[in-house]
Amino acid sequence: SMGDSTKAEELFNKALALDPDDSMTRISLAQFYYDHGRTQEGFTHLKEAFGDPDLDIDPKMRLLLGFYEASGQDGTVPDDLAKQCHGLIDELKKAHPQSGKPWSIEGDFYTREGNIRGARDAFARAAELDPDRFPIWSALLQLDARLNDNAAMDGHAQRAMELFPAQPEFYLYKGIAANGLKKHDEAIE
Repeated sequence: SMGDSTKAEELFNKALALDPDDSMTRISLAQFYYDHGRTQEGFTHLKEAFGDPDLDIDPKMRLLLGFYEASGQDGTVPDDLAKQCHGLIDELKKAHPQSGKPWSIEGDFYTREGNIRGARDAFARAAELDPDRFPIWSALLQLDARLNDNAAMDGHAQRAMELFPAQPEFYLYKGIAANGLKKHDEAIE
């Protein structure tokens, strides 16, 4: 009921007044606002929680993944939600500069938005920060291929082959890139 939700909001705000650094409470309050259609207020609190380096990155990633899944069901993302998600990703990058996770989810959002170059660059950064994650290299090389960027594909495939020598797909990308580069050289001659 309306009375209950007002009470819930009061409790969240009391808790935050007592401990403004309690980012988990801030996330709960943000979710409460989103559930009640008050997205701008929700976003303000989420942004603050996402910028807290003391709050582990994984619950933040789960929330972003939830937005990603909820927003793209019909293949479109409302502009304001896309903007908010990119804003949250920027906070994550600042709060967790050593993690590739913000970059890989940024790559997912960009891919879906049709920003293939942005997606490729995001996955390239993710691969530098978290080189041992196979799906990142796989996504990165698919995007190099979509961009027809043989030079980048060649370098990325080489690195991925060294990290994952048992994965055939990286040898395939290396072959495609080498072939493309050879044709390019022959065309110049």
